[in-house]
Amino acid sequence: MTRRRRSSRRWAKRAVLEVAGALAALFGGHGRGLLHLAGVVAVVAGIMFGLSALKERVYALPEYDMPVTVRLVDAPSWLNQEQLDEMLWGLEPMRFLDERATRGVAAHLEGSGWIERVVRAERCRGGEIKAHCTFRQPLAVVQQGGQFMLVNERGVRLPGVYSDPGEFVIVQGVGEPAPPVGEVWEGADLEAGLRLVKLLVGEPFCGQVGAVSVHNHGGRESAKEAHLALLTRPGGPRGVWGRVLWGSGPGEEIEEPTASEKIRLLRANYQQCGRIDAGAAWIDVSISPGEYRKPADGQSA
Repeated sequence: MTRRRRSSRRWAKRAVLEVAGALAALFGGHGRGLLHLAGVVAVVAGIMFGLSALKERVYALPEYDMPVTVRLVDAPSWLNQEQLDEMLWGLEPMRFLDERATRGVAAHLEGSGWIERVVRAERCRGGEIKAHCTFRQPLAVVQQGGQFMLVNERGVRLPGVYSDPGEFVIVQGVGEPAPPVGEVWEGADLEAGLRLVKLLVGEPFCGQVGAVSVHNHGGRESAKEAHLALLTRPGGPRGVWGRVLWGSGPGEEIEEPTASEKIRLLRANYQQCGRIDAGAAWIDVSISPGEYRKPADGQSA
């Protein structure tokens, strides 16, 4: 026991006795009842002090004062080990029995960017804290120059800056700069691009889509050109990138096919010729339901 602890205990005992004496002196003229009350107060205060001291001694025992380890319960398979390690990096050391341990773990995880919310954090044997979380799953990557940043379906920026987009669909042409990790990437152009990506995910032809261009969202570059476009990966007899001129963002259509009708058209193209762009340099699916326009010989998009 350190000198500081001995000193604090002596001070506490002395304070208890002084309080009891003061109460007795103050109410001494009112008989034994008040003296009894003073005694009860002194006993209760002594018990509280004793419990506090006992708690400190238990917490200091090696079998209880163990380092905290954190386990993410039901972590999704799309998270790799490096990303899991990133979530726990920088977690401040804390004692397992510290009442603030679970709150500290929850706050740290929610600040990592990967976790929307810690539903529950609970202590387990062996110094382990289990965290049950709601995770933010990446949907696409936003390209800014030669860098790529992950976002989820709500446009929340996720940790990391990458030089390669991997297998994710790229959203190109976003006007607003990147926000801090864990915050929503503002902009109607990105919202429209992510709505389109969500329509593509799960379709058998999604792998053919390399990027969604939102450069002309809202007709900001040209009122006569498609607001959004799909860039198709090289494949088929041409072996070069193609373009699907999509038109307005999903839900923003005026006098053009709906997003569902356009998806059905791309699905039919994929089933009939193996390519959503029909093997052409570009096709325009914003003209009429079930139909698309493609370039004549020598015509460019």
